Amino acid sequence: MSPKARKIIGWVLAGMLALVATGSAFGKFTADPSSEMGQQFIKMGLFDIRFIIGGIEFLCVILLLIPRTSTIGLVMFVGYWGGAIATHLSHGEGPGAPLAFLVLTGLIAIVRNPELLSRLLGKTLPA
Repeated sequence: MSPKARKIIGWVLAGMLALVATGSAFGKFTADPSSEMGQQFIKMGLFDIRFIIGGIEFLCVILLLIPRTSTIGLVMFVGYWGGAIATHLSHGEGPGAPLAFLVLTGLIAIVRNPELLSRLLGKTLPA
């Protein structure tokens, strides 16, 4: 894959993740106890800290979209999605959406940082 195509694909995938995560973060900011998301947070005992969770998610988005800090954003997103998966599983729910976003985050990391995949596979990148 050419560097230009890799860059375009990386930005498109990052944009998709950023849009979804921004919507999710604002959903957390605006959730009231009668809404579906509010009920979900009440059930999990997280309603009082939903602003903190949404703020962390939004911070991940900002860091992901700034080229100089995108790696930090990706690492933070991995932790965020991992926590979301653990929370869902500990409350008897399926990890579907957070797991899908974790996979998307990993794909973005590999597309944007090809040296990451080569290190994971133990291969060197062609010069």
